[in-house]
Amino acid sequence: MADYYDEIGFDDDTIGSERTERWKGRKGYTDRVGFIFPTRVRKTKVHYKEKYIECMGGVCCEKLGPPSHRLGIVMVHYATDRKGTLEKPFRYTVKQWVFSGKKYEDLRALNAEWPLAEHDVKITCIEEGFQQLKYVACKDSVWRKDEKLKAQIEREGEAALKSIYLASRLSADEIREHLGVESAGPTDGFDPTDDNEFDDMLTGMDLEEG
Repeated sequence: MADYYDEIGFDDDTIGSERTERWKGRKGYTDRVGFIFPTRVRKTKVHYKEKYIECMGGVCCEKLGPPSHRLGIVMVHYATDRKGTLEKPFRYTVKQWVFSGKKYEDLRALNAEWPLAEHDVKITCIEEGFQQLKYVACKDSVWRKDEKLKAQIEREGEAALKSIYLASRLSADEIREHLGVESAGPTDGFDPTDDNEFDDMLTGMDLEEG
């Protein structure tokens, strides 16, 4: 009987390292995509210093300025030629796309006229470094035409949506360490062991149990 399994050693680094591929525009190429869950866009506010970190307010804004939005969505990326024409046989890949608030505004404007729940989009990459993109709505949505294909892609989309990474979530102390800022003392000079002083502070205050 033939073997149905590959054999590997314990030096194989491919096991457990699979990730959903991210979409990125390629200069001079037009990609055709379909947004799987256009009403389920993941978002957070971020700062960037060596990596994206979620905004917690306070020291990150003091040191890095106002935060910006970072968003993520899952989509069908069809196999096409460089002009965005579908190839035969039909093939696709479910990918994640992480983008800025500016691109969200562009997509929201497109969605107002051409609902992304009903139309695919052709995206042309004008400049690759900063991902300058041009969007044109298609007259239909290929992946939604067949119910079996639609159900399969939605299952793949659910799995991909769960693993979208937008930024690192750090505690306040971890943010301070990342920014090279000394951590402030938890009491800012107040000695919690001085019970009498603490009792004096509470005198005359109305306290609610909660």
